[in-house]
Amino acid sequence: MNWGYRIIILYAGFMGLIAILVIGSMKQKVDLVADDYYAQELKYQDHIDKMNRTTENNGAVKIELKDQTVIFEYPNKPSINNLEGTITFFRPSDSELDKEFSVASDSSGVQKIDAGQFKSGLYNVKVEYSMNGEDFYSENQLVIP
Repeated sequence: MNWGYRIIILYAGFMGLIAILVIGSMKQKVDLVADDYYAQELKYQDHIDKMNRTTENNGAVKIELKDQTVIFEYPNKPSINNLEGTITFFRPSDSELDKEFSVASDSSGVQKIDAGQFKSGLYNVKVEYSMNGEDFYSENQLVIP
């Protein structure tokens, strides 16, 4: 076999490798953080204002996992009656495991969610709530075993 055939075999092998990589990358699942992230980007200043207000007013929500129960403790317990919002469990590795709940605390400012309904792994827990006409945002990471 002369050097001309070897070059042809080398180029054919290279093109085959590139074709395999392209086909493999096209089959790869890509999850976006949000489907409407362009619209969310335009409203990001509101999000920054919520985070600043949370820091200034000590409005961060305490989140902990005890006995397969996720416990949320809201600040400012005397004004807890005017509390409304959403809790989002965002799973970075798989968007199909994301879950969303409404904020509903008891009179002591505590909300409990059963952790048994979640698949084990890392979740970013995003709590967006309003109390007495002011909007707050708190975000924590939680590992469910």
